[in-house]
Amino acid sequence: VSTIGSEPGSDVPLPATLPAKLGTITLKDREAVFTPAPGVALQAATLHDDATPNYEVIKTGTVSFYLIERGGRYGIRVKDTQSPARVNFAGLDWYQPDPTWVVDAKLTPAPHKVKFDTEVGVTQDGDSPGYLEFDRAGEHFKLEPVTEDGELFLVIRDATSGKTTYSASRFLYASLPDANGVTRLDFNRAYNPPCVFTAYATCPLPPQQNRITVAIEAGEKKYKSAAN
Repeated sequence: VSTIGSEPGSDVPLPATLPAKLGTITLKDREAVFTPAPGVALQAATLHDDATPNYEVIKTGTVSFYLIERGGRYGIRVKDTQSPARVNFAGLDWYQPDPTWVVDAKLTPAPHKVKFDTEVGVTQDGDSPGYLEFDRAGEHFKLEPVTEDGELFLVIRDATSGKTTYSASRFLYASLPDANGVTRLDFNRAYNPPCVFTAYATCPLPPQQNRITVAIEAGEKKYKSAAN
């Protein structure tokens, strides 16, 4: 049983604007049961994780929370529309678009599983259809995508990471390959993962294949208020 509320020491801490004791959350058989504390005007509810269609979200004031599952472990994700990070959002910063970083890549089929380490220490799995290969400015690149929601998804790190871009990784989506096995990668669309903005995000880290020694000076730069 986990406690949830604004009281110091709560297992799921909430902003000070909410009750000290909002209730409890009990995990059993891949479901979580939220039981409100006496006097709290919320209904008891069974929570299914965020991979479930129409999963349950409990809302109170500016705060909402729901069940997540990552690598076989469960947690409660809390969002607050009036959180300091949101209210003090500093805006995003991008490189000027560079057309030389829009490339056509050929998929070499080799279906396999990819294991991602994450910022919070859990492991996530993904299904890769193979490797994307292309040449640019005399360099040969071979990247390892996974399929996600009908697209290709890449987690990358390059020589700008920790300098002008976020140190851990950037994300990039691309269309599934055409009949000739070709897809277009537009690195100008590479963007920062959610862990730039919060320590509670479960962001995947790039597999070794996607740790690039070349500087990809395209896409999103560091967030202005982030340490990394």
